[in-house]
Amino acid sequence: MVIMSIKNNIKDWSYSRISNYLTCQLQFEHKNIMKEVEQQPYFVSERGTRIHKLAEQLVLGNVTGMPDELKAFAYELKELKRLQASAETDLTFTQNWKPTHAKDWSGAWCRVAIDSTVTQETIGTAIDYTSGKVYDAHELKGLIDAVAMFIHFPLLEQVDVEFWYFDSMSKENVMGDTYTRGQLPELQKYLV
Repeated sequence: MVIMSIKNNIKDWSYSRISNYLTCQLQFEHKNIMKEVEQQPYFVSERGTRIHKLAEQLVLGNVTGMPDELKAFAYELKELKRLQASAETDLTFTQNWKPTHAKDWSGAWCRVAIDSTVTQETIGTAIDYTSGKVYDAHELKGLIDAVAMFIHFPLLEQVDVEFWYFDSMSKENVMGDTYTRGQLPELQKYLV
């Protein structure tokens, strides 16, 4: 259902495209159909990108110490590192719900990038780092992340999706949902 309204205008999609469409259809058209170049990011966007990159590099073991911006999540980030979490995981899939990769220009239907993923036996975790406010649209991103995890990791029976709001400086602002493989057909229906 979510994709139906943009389906005729664009061949492949991602959460950012859907979010852009739902926020401002005119901006979506200029960016994705007319291919107009975007303005340079604002300071807030640059700051969020920097914090995101710090978290990614910390999990990968490329940062020593704990940057101030991440201290509220120090334990969790160290745990991701210990579990050898993947960073910037590409979980692209086709319109037939088959796994592919982001550079599959002819077959990719949905490109999904998840900041950090962990799989342990039948349980997977998808984590998106964010700064700023809690947005309702993150619920849709979580649903897409869960579908992509189930498609790429067929042994998973459960996917926990989490959004870590670094600016909150409090783990009380970790939002998320749990999805089961049994829900997958219904989640897929929601996306088409």
